Amino acid sequence: MILPDSWLLLKQDTTYDYFGIEPFNGFEPCVVGGDDRAERDAVFVTVDTGANWYPAVLPLDTPILRAVDFADRYRGWPRATGLCS
Repeated sequence: MILPDSWLLLKQDTTYDYFGIEPFNGFEPCVVGGDDRAERDAVFVTVDTGANWYPAVLPLDTPILRAVDFADRYRGWPRATGLCS
């Protein structure tokens, strides 16, 4: 993914590991990942090109997501670990 000229890539230590970022309408991204030790997922979205990030509400049994793809702003599908045996 090519970042807009006004975006900066920052390295910051957080509780979560982020594995994927995908825009759901061309320029408003969703990031996915999680905390492997606590087995918690983490999905954040922005609707103001990154000025603010909001946690997505997911079912409690959602596995840690590795990526997400979108058909449009309202339809997408996750890619996660542990879905196949």
